[in-house]
Amino acid sequence: MPKKLKMPRLEDNLITGKLDNFLKERGKRHRHYRIYGTIPRLIDNHYHLNRLYLSDGSNWNDKIDANTFSNTSSGLKYYGACFSFSSEESVAMWMLYGGLYDEGAMFNFTNKYMNTIVELCDSIYFGNFNKGNFEIKKTLTRKDYNIYLKDVLYYTKNKNGTYNFLHDKTAKRGIGNNIINDALPAFKEMPWSYENEVRLIIEVKDPNLVSDCKFVYIDLNKIENQYKKNTNKSLFKANNSLFCSPKFLIENYYKNCTVYVNVPNKRNVKIKRSSLTGRINWQLTQALKNPSSYYAKITKDKVIITK
Repeated sequence: MPKKLKMPRLEDNLITGKLDNFLKERGKRHRHYRIYGTIPRLIDNHYHLNRLYLSDGSNWNDKIDANTFSNTSSGLKYYGACFSFSSEESVAMWMLYGGLYDEGAMFNFTNKYMNTIVELCDSIYFGNFNKGNFEIKKTLTRKDYNIYLKDVLYYTKNKNGTYNFLHDKTAKRGIGNNIINDALPAFKEMPWSYENEVRLIIEVKDPNLVSDCKFVYIDLNKIENQYKKNTNKSLFKANNSLFCSPKFLIENYYKNCTVYVNVPNKRNVKIKRSSLTGRINWQLTQALKNPSSYYAKITKDKVIITK
């Protein structure tokens, strides 16, 4: 029986040159790669068009991360798609990226599928969206870019200039800043650590080639066809699964109904129900719509909050 490979540990890799390899090695070993969004978007991307979109990060909701990721001062240009490797669904991710709406969805890519993308992605398409349609400006082949999976390393900066790091469930304190570059472009502040994020990253060697492009997409049809050609087997989506929001049709009449999505030119595709269906009090979110119960008096250099 072959010996099981030992999982690399953060504490053994806090050395310049090793941390980058550690985060990439861990990035390709997860069982789950969950992306949260909406049913229309995920169905359109992964069933109708069969595409995986990546962004240059400039429009991400974490402003510090967005500025770091989209910075080209290193001589490289990055594009990324963000996934959660959590073994369970995340309430926070549902609420932030789709769960507040009936049309929320989560697409779970498997390890085999994600690593097949990295292995067989030999060309990608760069461009921008115009009125909802993607306009291709540039096509690059593998010689112009690197593609890999990389775990995010979460951090807090201490007053003495050292850092506290968190990866998965391992925390290390008082680490010097000499290895920070190894964590880029997957280095994110600690408040976001609930995401358990792993990124699919495309690293363009010459930013000038794609300076006016904010997005790229990978043609998943090409990946699947190439896999079949190489192995004489069908990838069959590698057991990827689409889940509907925990808020989707939770009334008693519907709760036992099987959910399908109609995909043009294909059979109906079954959607799984979230394991959190009927277990979240969504009414708590309605408080956001209530009138404010406080008053903020703002002067030149202070804000005083009064109930």
